[in-house]
Amino acid sequence: MKDLFVPYHLATLLKEKGFNENCFAIYDNGKLLMRYKSINSKLHRPEKLDKRINIPLVTAPLHQQVCDWLRINYKIIIFVLDVTDKPNYYWFGVSKENDVNGTDVDSSENPSMDYYYEYNKAIEEAIKIIK
Repeated sequence: MKDLFVPYHLATLLKEKGFNENCFAIYDNGKLLMRYKSINSKLHRPEKLDKRINIPLVTAPLHQQVCDWLRINYKIIIFVLDVTDKPNYYWFGVSKENDVNGTDVDSSENPSMDYYYEYNKAIEEAIKIIK
């Protein structure tokens, strides 16, 4: 299940870029901590995390939360697709909606067999586009 959340290094970069959404999990000193309570329990709110002094807490967003946040706030679309001629290989793409030519970055020359690795690479490239 931890593959559903962006890794710690990306969560910290996203926080620096202004990601401030409620999340189901947090990173406490780099360790992923998830909520196992009922579905009605409160989410981790970023503004409450900063109140714990000297402990580097960062919200741990789901990959899909980041995709939505990038699309809504920055018009950046990211995706991961199968490599057509290589079964079980994936590549990512990043595109900025408002750019006529598209700001496309892809890893089609170096696809991997790890879907979430490619997803994380896409998020990392998208973060570089944000000013």
